[in-house]
Amino acid sequence: MIGVAMFTTIKTLWEKHKKKTVIAELTGHDWKTVSKVVKMIESGAGYPDNGSTYAVEPLFHRVGGNGLDDLGHFLFEQRR
Repeated sequence: MIGVAMFTTIKTLWEKHKKKTVIAELTGHDWKTVSKVVKMIESGAGYPDNGSTYAVEPLFHRVGGNGLDDLGHFLFEQRR
């Protein structure tokens, strides 16, 4: 599946051009991929969320969740 940025790009281009072949040429994707994304857009669905969390989230809880400054310091110390 394509990324969030390309999903947004196709969505924006679809709102402007309404032509799958033009969008495929502009993005470099196959027209079938563009067609799948357009079907998702027209059905009202957003980008599919796979439920994953960010890689930093477990570390954030490990340092106590006291803010991003503490997390940055923790990551800096881990690299040393």
